[in-house]
Amino acid sequence: MSTAHRLALENKNIRADMVEASTFVPQSVKYGVQSVPLTVINETEKLLGTLPMEKVLEAIEKL
Repeated sequence: MSTAHRLALENKNIRADMVEASTFVPQSVKYGVQSVPLTVINETEKLLGTLPMEKVLEAIEKL
């Protein structure tokens, strides 16, 4: 399970969606997906790769 989904299970204010980049091409283009996994937070912050929980939380706190 991805870090984003784990956070969403713990906090009702967090929503996580997983999209198959090759199937949903318009969304891939919208978010500039060039490799996966790519986590997008509030449509502004992009995190590339599989990151530890601490790094994801740091990115959320910066917003």
